[in-house]
Amino acid sequence: MSTNLHCDEEAIVKTTKLIGPALDWAVAKCEGRAWPDNAAKFLGEQYYTPSTNWSQGGPIIERENLVVGPTGGGIFPDKWAASSENSPYLFAPTPLIAAMRCHVTNKLGDEVNVPKELLSETQNVEHNSGSDMNEFQSMFLTEPQPINSAAFLLAEEYNARCEAYDQKVCTGPTTRDGIQPADGRELGLISRNAIAVLADVTIKALDQGVTVDELRQAISKLP
Repeated sequence: MSTNLHCDEEAIVKTTKLIGPALDWAVAKCEGRAWPDNAAKFLGEQYYTPSTNWSQGGPIIERENLVVGPTGGGIFPDKWAASSENSPYLFAPTPLIAAMRCHVTNKLGDEVNVPKELLSETQNVEHNSGSDMNEFQSMFLTEPQPINSAAFLLAEEYNARCEAYDQKVCTGPTTRDGIQPADGRELGLISRNAIAVLADVTIKALDQGVTVDELRQAISKLP
């Protein structure tokens, strides 16, 4: 299937800088998806936006076994990072943008030829990326409610186990959020560990009658 727009001018863009329609176009190219006849039609319909739509980008993350997690700040300017076995970490202001940049890097390389017609529409995307973050938070966080005491104890266990592992693995600077990973390899290790610990603690929570929402709320309240 063709992803060519009716546009004579293209620009070479680093994958690490892709965002908005340009990033969605590159993902569509990776996925072999048909593209609208021109950029104007695409921008009007927004029919395929995996960098902001979890129902479209989520299956790609799962299928490609991408690792996505928060950077914790520190030396990293963006809040989220994504990686796979075949690529280093790609950083972005939201989890979906990071994951889709990682996917494009795996399939198309470090640079992509993108129609300039799409690039002109990316200027304001960075300012609106908070909507993706809000959707992510709405999926994993709940409205404030009284915290179940059992949930709080499990949240403390989760935090202690993650902190202990981070101390063993990370060699980066120490901030108010704790020790930071020095590179993508360390970030990948602590992200995978956090996922594994959360899964283990979640099983314990369910055995104790603590709901997943109660556990996540307790974790979010930890200092």
